[in-house]
Amino acid sequence: NQTLSIIIGHTKNRIAALSLFPMITKGWHVRDEKSFKILHGKNIKVEIDRPMPLQIDGEIIENVSMFEVFATKK
Repeated sequence: NQTLSIIIGHTKNRIAALSLFPMITKGWHVRDEKSFKILHGKNIKVEIDRPMPLQIDGEIIENVSMFEVFATKK
């Protein structure tokens, strides 16, 4: 059974977002519930109240207001 994990970072601006990246690389984001939300599941749908950039494995997609991901077998 494959599952997904999605990390959602909450910041007020892009400069503040940059300061969060060291936390992710060191694994500290799992303890910071104020700045991060971690979702786990086989199918995850996220709806955002206003369009914003979405980053997937380093690739940035602009103006996203909803995304949905599904776990698949390898």
